[in-house]
Amino acid sequence: MTLKNHIALPTDLVSLRADENLTSKWPVRAKYGLAADGGFQAVPDLLLKHQKALGLSATDLVVLLNVLMHWWTPETKPFPRAITISKRMGVTPRTVQRSLRNLQRLDLIRRGRIDKMKTVLDPDPLVIKLILLGSVDIHLDAMSAAARFQQAA
Repeated sequence: MTLKNHIALPTDLVSLRADENLTSKWPVRAKYGLAADGGFQAVPDLLLKHQKALGLSATDLVVLLNVLMHWWTPETKPFPRAITISKRMGVTPRTVQRSLRNLQRLDLIRRGRIDKMKTVLDPDPLVIKLILLGSVDIHLDAMSAAARFQQAA
């Protein structure tokens, strides 16, 4: 198998997996091997399951995932630049700007300023909507009931 720049890769997935001692501690690394060392993000399945209900286009979803990639703690809001996201996606900065405006219109992110130079994108409105969607999600309700049952046993 080769990538775009013609780097030969082993086709045996086992040879790409990380050290067993680390994979036993980190399920993400057990699944993705050394690829997880480049970073990963926890995204609620509700975001993907309800993307249509949230009004997200495919572009909006990828832009939103790029924003969330920069959100490490609840207190520190992400501040990626549109040009950075556009380079990753292979689209114009204008496409990303339109998508960010749409995410604001959908009340999934809020724009704010840290100082005169830095714009932050606050995903708290998204979190609130996902919590509300989760309260009516059949699968989540069933999983919560199963967890309560296990705790009671």
